[in-house]
Amino acid sequence: MTTYAVSRSPSVCTILSAVFGGSTKYTLNVDQGSIDSTSDDSARWGQYLTARRGWSVAIEGLYIYTDSAQIYLEQHFTDEEPAIIVVMLTPEDEKVFQGNCIVTNLNYSSIFEDVMTMHINLGGTALLVATES
Repeated sequence: MTTYAVSRSPSVCTILSAVFGGSTKYTLNVDQGSIDSTSDDSARWGQYLTARRGWSVAIEGLYIYTDSAQIYLEQHFTDEEPAIIVVMLTPEDEKVFQGNCIVTNLNYSSIFEDVMTMHINLGGTALLVATES
């Protein structure tokens, strides 16, 4: 399986054109599976075909209860039906990644008498499009 990830700063993570406030890190993971097509004619070397692709986004940051992007994701996570959302990840002066996804995991954590943080995982439901900004 081939995997690559985008995780860098400075960059902006937006949800439906609203910047995800308080975000400290995001990671875009793109996976491509492979199918072993090795046969007796392969001269002892493995041969592989490309298979299904998938992608996901992990976002970490401070929990800000008034942030519109965080509120939007929380609402779709707690709905009975998973909602499809559009996420754009924009490293400055580089590519823009955009695609439909669902909220697959939502975690809040805090150390006693410290700020609360939020960790959100989004799973891609279709094609991930990368365009030049």
